Parts: sequence; C-alpha cells; structure tokens
Amino acid sequence: MQYNVIRNGDVLTAETFPDLKKYLENNVVSLDSLIERQEEGRIHKLIIKDAKCNMPIKEIKHFLKKYLMLNELKEIEIVSEDERFCTIDGMLYSKDKRRLYLCPCGREGLLVIPDGTDTITEGAFKCCNLSKVVIPNSVKQISGYTFERSYKLEEAEGCKNVENIGGYAFSNCPRLKKFPFGKSIKGIGDFAFCGTIIADIYLPEGLSYVGMRAFDTLCAAGDGVEKLRMYDIHIPSTLKHIHVLAFANAANVYTSFVNTALIRACMGGGNLLNLNYYECNTWTLKVNGKPDVIMPKSIDFTSNATEMTSKINVALSLKSQRTKNNEDRDETITPPELYEYSSGFIGLSTALEQCRKYPNGNLRRYITKNINAIFLNLIKLTDSDGEKIIINLINDGVFTDTALKKLLKEIEQSADAERLTTLKAYALEAINRKRNAFTI
Repeated sequence: MQYNVIRNGDVLTAETFPDLKKYLENNVVSLDSLIERQEEGRIHKLIIKDAKCNMPIKEIKHFLKKYLMLNELKEIEIVSEDERFCTIDGMLYSKDKRRLYLCPCGREGLLVIPDGTDTITEGAFKCCNLSKVVIPNSVKQISGYTFERSYKLEEAEGCKNVENIGGYAFSNCPRLKKFPFGKSIKGIGDFAFCGTIIADIYLPEGLSYVGMRAFDTLCAAGDGVEKLRMYDIHIPSTLKHIHVLAFANAANVYTSFVNTALIRACMGGGNLLNLNYYECNTWTLKVNGKPDVIMPKSIDFTSNATEMTSKINVALSLKSQRTKNNEDRDETITPPELYEYSSGFIGLSTALEQCRKYPNGNLRRYITKNINAIFLNLIKLTDSDGEKIIINLINDGVFTDTALKKLLKEIEQSADAERLTTLKAYALEAINRKRNAFTI
C-alpha cells in the first residue's frame, strides 16, 4: 500500500500530514515490538513536505503524540509551509509564530521557547523528556495539559507575563520542584500542579482564581526523594475564587484573610489520603502576625468550615466589634481550639499540637483521657517515627503526670516493650522531674 512516506534511518519523510496519519495507522507497533527491534533505531526527525491540508490542528497534534513510533521524535521540519503551520527549532508552530502547537516527545534536557510565542497550546509538551524549560516574557497563556506527564521536568524559568495556567497544565510532573509565578498571573486551573513536588509557593497579588486540587502535590515519592513533603504557601489578598482541596498539602498558610473557601481549600485529600504520617494530620494558619492557628487536616463535615472560620476571625479580632468601634486594646489573643471538628487521630493530633504551642488544663485533660489511643496510633498505626514524636511531646511538657503513668503502663503491656526502652526512660525521667519539682 502506497502512503507517500519514506523512512531513511531515523528520518521519516511524509508528503502531507494525512499521508503520515495513514502510514502510522497501518504500521502500529507495540512497546514489546519496539524493544525487540532496537537495531532498527527510532524515528528522531519528521519531515513534512507540504503542510497544506484540511485536517484539523487538534487531530494532527493528537496523532503526532499518540503513536509509539514517534515517541522519541526530536525534530519536526516543514518544507512547504501553509497559512496555518510553520516549524521553529524543530517544534510545530502557527504560521504567525505566536502559538506553539507541539514539541516532539523525544526532546531532552533544556529547552528555551522562542521569544514572540504568546500561547503554549493544549498538550503541546505532554509526555516530553525535558528537564528544564525557559518560558519567555512574551508568553501569556499556558493552556491545559500543556506539560502533563513530563516525568523528567524539574524546573520552569521565566513566566514573567503568564496570565493564565490551564487545568492539568503541569499535572503528574513528579520531579517539578520550581515554578516562578509572575505578577501578571490571574488564574490557575484545576489540577494544574497536581502530582508535582513544588514547595514554598508564593502566589502574587493580582491572582484571583485557583482551581480544585491545583496544588495537590506529591507528599511522598521514591527514587531518593525524601518520603514526606508538604509546602508553605503565601495567599494574596486578591484571591477571591478558591476551589476545594486547592492547597491540599499545605503545611503553613500565610494569609491576610480567612474565609470558608480558604479553609476547605487547605483540607487534606487526594495525594495526602495515601499517607499515614502524624505530620500530615495538621496544618498551621498564619494570619498577618497574629498567633498561629493549629488546624486539623480534615474535618468531619464540610459545613464545619463555616463555623471554624467564624471562630478564627473572632478570636484573631479580624472581624471583632472592637475593630468596628475603633477601640484600641492591647489584649493577648488566644487562637481557638479546633480539634473537636475532626474525629479520630487527626483530631487528637490537632489537640497535641495545640497543647504543645498553647498549653492549658482542659487540653491536657483531654489528652490524658485519650493517651491509650495516642500511644496506639503513634506506635502501631503511623508510618512516622512514633517513638520520637512522643519523646518530643514529653520534652515539650504536653503530658500530665497521670498521662505519663498511663503511657508507662501502655509501654509495659505492649508487645514492642523491648524496643521502647528509650521512650520508657524519657517518661520515667519526666515523672521524676515533676515529682521533684512538687517536693521543692
């Protein structure tokens, strides 16, 4: 069958895009067959003699990414351009050189996108092997799915004038740890950075929209990456539309405002649900120099977020009557205790961290009452170093004398008693310190 397609080593030459599509459809290869035919090599360069055709751009992009035969393609060249297409630096572009349609999957290492590009279209870099991309100041739009599943991508640079980042734009890029959000950014779509390892996120003023699970990053990763990874995030005052779980893996949230949408956005979900670490059970709300608010990473009912927001705003005097009356009082602000909105060990973890930072009798009594569950979860059920966590809590004075005695009993009755001798020693020492202090 004639396809008007010729292969010469690692170069594939087709008369037109429709000819190439027919050739690919009738020469489908499996991954196994590619491995078996290593001696034939892979296609590294594609030449299209005549770009003029009636095939939709979306269809052309789809089949250039779809077929395994082209999965190591590094360069595309168009000999005779038409009113729709041209190629720049081996990439498929619009004729006016403003819209980047497609980068071949086989491109590796550093890629500098040519200045003058204003839009990176949907899926243009999907499944590419780049490690770093430099995005020029001319780019204003990064469309949906643009870099999705670019597993080797570690860093993006530039992006100064990017206004919108589409849904899934960088999703499932598990090595991506750095992305500069420029001052022009207005919107970030659903799942845009889901499955990345971005940390210390500073969202600039002017941003108004962040979609669902936009920053549901990877908390745990293999291949030498530390197991636990949560992030700090700075929220701009201009952010008005925040969707659920947008900041699911945030550890510290810096903000000038607190509302129900922000609380729901910072609840754990998605990637966080696969982990069982004590450190993932809480997050900290940091409101413009006010005392830190210790938050549970999940709540029993979504409606609780509204009540929690009200408590926080009143406690931190963000919406207090004193402010309305312009009264100037120098009062100590006590953050609310919010552990009661989450059942199970997440609630207990929140109470422990609250007591560590803002100790009081009621909290200590609650912790003493639940010391058995705390021991069980930290020693038996968590993937964290539970013994180390309890020792730190002891050193920080979280446990009452009664709680320490109950803890000793749990250790002695545990099947792991032999490996918990260090924990036992710390508990005994703390009891003795309290006893000596009382005697003095």
